[in-house]
Amino acid sequence: MNTRIFLASRNTLTVCSIFLIAFLLSYAPQTSASFSCNLDRNLDIGIEGDDVLCLQKFLNGSGYTLTASGAGSPGFETNRFGALTRDALARWQTEHDVYPASGYLGGITRAALNALNGAVVEEVETNDDSIDTTNLPGGTLSTLEGVLSSLSDTDRRQANELLALLQALGIVSSETSYVNNDTDNEGVEEETDEEEGGEDVEEETEESNDEDVTDVEDLLDDAIKMIRDAEDAIDDSTATAEALISAKDNYEDARDDILDAFAAYLQGNDEKALDSADDAYKNAEDAFEDAGGVSKDDELEDRIDEIEDDIENTWDELEDRDEEGDDISDAEDTLEEAEATLEEAKDALDAEEYDDAEDLLDEVEDLIDDALDAVVSGEADDAQDAIDDAKDAINDAQDDIDEADDDGDDVSDAEDLLEEAQDALDEAEDALDDEDYDDAIDFAEEAEELADEAKDSL
Repeated sequence: MNTRIFLASRNTLTVCSIFLIAFLLSYAPQTSASFSCNLDRNLDIGIEGDDVLCLQKFLNGSGYTLTASGAGSPGFETNRFGALTRDALARWQTEHDVYPASGYLGGITRAALNALNGAVVEEVETNDDSIDTTNLPGGTLSTLEGVLSSLSDTDRRQANELLALLQALGIVSSETSYVNNDTDNEGVEEETDEEEGGEDVEEETEESNDEDVTDVEDLLDDAIKMIRDAEDAIDDSTATAEALISAKDNYEDARDDILDAFAAYLQGNDEKALDSADDAYKNAEDAFEDAGGVSKDDELEDRIDEIEDDIENTWDELEDRDEEGDDISDAEDTLEEAEATLEEAKDALDAEEYDDAEDLLDEVEDLIDDALDAVVSGEADDAQDAIDDAKDAINDAQDDIDEADDDGDDVSDAEDLLEEAQDALDEAEDALDDEDYDDAIDFAEEAEELADEAKDSL
């Protein structure tokens, strides 16, 4: 069977999903560690039991450590399936090409885990029909059954289509038998014959399907991320009991929807996959909000509101400084740059480019600080000028005292005052170093006054 003919005969089965299914069916799980847990149910956030404890020990022992210390760490495993277990399982799924790698343990993951010891999981109901797996590659049987167990039982022809796919891609022998269903087999062959020679139709179909599958995969990824956000929100929730019940109900619906979406995706039903993935995302979003979670949008919008308040307060402070006679021109330029950068951050948020938005907001906050520093620099200059004036006054007084002492005058009172002036000057310089500019100016003015008194006392 020619691969291009096969692709054209299945308009709803996209090129990308074909290779995904083929990979799943040909996948032989890695055997980094033995697996002996008895898993006979699906596992997810909040579930407790010995099977969870066994799973945690397996993950810790296989290099997918839940945590380095505390509950869940090696030797301190628990029987509760929480966020740490989910994240560790998701890492295992990713490295063993189990999709979706969401940290949820369902039929596909059980198939891959049990295949580590060559076990065959959940038999698929086929209405007494059977699949000849004689020529399937090693380790494929359990994974194939796991995949089929996750799909709808209403369409048994899927088994024939998957086997035809494997043959078309050269993964299994063309002699491999189909499911014993003559009507289904004839349907596949007739569809293939009708499409022979239709290269134009084939090319248009593949191009259209490429676009469709990209949309499906993007939405599947978004939905899975939203489900995981909902899990975290539920796990950490301080919401009311009623709100938490609603969150868990919506979460369960989202999980069911994502499995339906994935099954439809494998079957090549992109329209159903999109609808189910969209439902999954919306239900997960509802769960997230019910649990009191704060979305990235909300988090960044709140931060923008706070920054806008900071900018407004900074403008007020600049106006006060201006009225006091300070030079605020550099500060104004910097704050205007902060406002322009904030607008860029808002645009990035609107485009859902969250990382860029966060980076821009960090830059805005730095610019606000720089604007304030520019004002502070003016105060520092004032403080330094006051200190310089005090030093000049002390030096002048010292010259007068030395001259009076040479003339034989009593300079003891003047020297005492000048010593006090020097102490005040030292205090002023310390305050300048500490950026206490008001104190620095006060001490410097005091030092200047004492120096003048010392001169007057001669």
